[in-house]
Amino acid sequence: MTYRQKGIPKGGRPRGSGTRPVIGTHPKTGTVVRLCGGSEIEAAGFLQSSVWKCCNGLAKHHAGFTWEYEDVILEREKHNKTVDDLH
Repeated sequence: MTYRQKGIPKGGRPRGSGTRPVIGTHPKTGTVVRLCGGSEIEAAGFLQSSVWKCCNGLAKHHAGFTWEYEDVILEREKHNKTVDDLH
């Protein structure tokens, strides 16, 4: 399946969007890293394109880390808290 078929615009992000912080978690060691932007990702020794693929569901992991956009994690935690409050 191509990026376009998944609804991801050419260039990888919607027009006008800024840099989104990403969170990488290493499941075996528990190490968590927060990186913001391609320069930080590359400086930390990761491939920006591979991290992007993980964040957009096209890959499961890169360099032993799972990757998600920080805002997606925060929204999920907010939703989970709201659901827990109902019980």
